[in-house]
Amino acid sequence: INTGGDLTGLEGKILINEKDLTKSKADVTVKVETVDTDNERRDKHLRSADYFEVEKYPTIRIVSTSINKDAKGTGYIFNGNITIKQTTKAISFPFVTAKFGDGYILSGSFLINRLDFSVGENSATLSDNVKVELSIFAS
Repeated sequence: INTGGDLTGLEGKILINEKDLTKSKADVTVKVETVDTDNERRDKHLRSADYFEVEKYPTIRIVSTSINKDAKGTGYIFNGNITIKQTTKAISFPFVTAKFGDGYILSGSFLINRLDFSVGENSATLSDNVKVELSIFAS
């Protein structure tokens, strides 16, 4: 069973310098209390100590170490770290940008193992791997 959800409250800075990608960087956080799976009871449980421990760890943070062009030259590769609760792990994923009004939409996705971040426990009914899909408006 696939269960979708959203996190809102993204804050931080994203800079893509197409002329000199070494100057590109991202440092963003999202408020875990904003988790929304269209089921208030499940959302409350996800915020609890069983999963995200929102009171102790209110944000998820993603910080870049580098941003590069992809092999085709049509998108980018994000390399960086994600911190959930007390654990930081390296991540790398492709993303694309699209002009939208006065800014850009950045879209990409990556997989994480929730157990690496002490989010929940082993479960016969709950997958360890979580697909994170990003769609961010940056101006």
